[in-house]
Amino acid sequence: MDKIILKNLNVFARHGVLQFEKEEGQDFFLTIEIEKNLKLAGKTDKLSTTVDYSKIADIAVHVFAEKSYNLIEKAAEDVIEAIIERCPSIRKVTVEVSKPNAPLNVKFETAMVRLSRKLHRAYLGIGTNMGDLKANLEKCVESISIMKETKITDVSNYVKTKAWGNEYQDDYLNGVVCIETWLEPYELLGFCQEIENLMGRVRKEKWGPRIIDVDILLYDDAIISQPDLIIPHPYMHKRDFVLAPLKEIAPFAIHPLLRKHIIDIDYEEYDIKKHDINELKDND
Repeated sequence: MDKIILKNLNVFARHGVLQFEKEEGQDFFLTIEIEKNLKLAGKTDKLSTTVDYSKIADIAVHVFAEKSYNLIEKAAEDVIEAIIERCPSIRKVTVEVSKPNAPLNVKFETAMVRLSRKLHRAYLGIGTNMGDLKANLEKCVESISIMKETKITDVSNYVKTKAWGNEYQDDYLNGVVCIETWLEPYELLGFCQEIENLMGRVRKEKWGPRIIDVDILLYDDAIISQPDLIIPHPYMHKRDFVLAPLKEIAPFAIHPLLRKHIIDIDYEEYDIKKHDINELKDND
């Protein structure tokens, strides 16, 4: 990926835990690295096809010096958030803060932190079988859309299916949402659970009726296997109500474990009825 780099912007600020650092202030140096496809800029020579690094510099200096922080980590994080918010075409931002006059008791060149934040693509499965099904899904999509770190890029049509896992309940309405997000996997998991809680989901039984279900299906090409988070979703390739809407909006996304395009996955190859359902684990 192409990069724009602003190296060692000199900023006077009053950051530090010690009182004299807040009162007297000191010089800091910021290096900002922006990842963006610059091929069109190289071909057209138009400012509209790149990132205005003068604007980036102004944002960074203003945010960094606007108030006093105890930690330069927090100052760097706020700079990143401001750049992301005001420059939506950026895919990745790295901010390095150098503090050459840090109060250390040894000879050194500089103390520094480096923070990187990347825009990720994820697919969320949403489903409901209680109340007004369509209204539930629409409310869920709206809740996702208002999260500032996340942007919806596509929503599938909704499909109505029989219940899965526990068949003795009402039919479900399901869909898939494609998002671009600055959230890391566990942050995104917390966000999904927050939506479920706000909409009134109560977890009484495994695979029981629910007013809303929000599952992380795919997150870039990540493979995560933890007790409280499994990506890709362990059952997505076994559920036609997940695959059908996913094939609609992301036919050529790749399942990182099966190494297949979504369009080429046949859920009947992985029919859950061939297994003992009580021995399987789920993110639900």
